[in-house]
Amino acid sequence: MLTATQRREIELLIRDPKHGSSDRKRDRARTALIRKGMILFDRRAWQWEVLPAGRAALSDEVTR
Repeated sequence: MLTATQRREIELLIRDPKHGSSDRKRDRARTALIRKGMILFDRRAWQWEVLPAGRAALSDEVTR
């Protein structure tokens, strides 16, 4: 289950994977999502990637 902040972070990263602003709230959400295996940072492309688990969790949240 995702928190509202985590859900919002996934949505923002899907829309703009190169822009992961650095504020504490978003940083904490990304750290939690990384630990859950939902996102990762691709250093070669220098952008965030939302993994299938993150997209599935987001769609599960929407259908509830």
